Amino acid sequence: MAVPELAPLVAPSRDTAPPVTEDPRVVTAARPAGPSPSVTELVDFKWLMVGFGHRVDLLRLASEAGYARACIALALASGEPLLARRAVQLADWWGLPRH
Repeated sequence: MAVPELAPLVAPSRDTAPPVTEDPRVVTAARPAGPSPSVTELVDFKWLMVGFGHRVDLLRLASEAGYARACIALALASGEPLLARRAVQLADWWGLPRH
């Protein structure tokens, strides 16, 4: 008798990342040199962004300068002070402008 496959307990993630609209040849940057944000700060940023309708891929946020730049721009445009502070911290970490 064949044993049926069980469905996964957790549904696959359907997170979509904000699009990066800049030239893909310019997304590579030196590894961030500033003080690294804590996991809590990164997760706070992610969920604050979700509150404004933007999903964030934390792995890309921590490894792709172009993606981080796009997320930071969306966060700064939100007008939310806490989200803007988190965005400035990420910009400093990446060595990106704060605007």
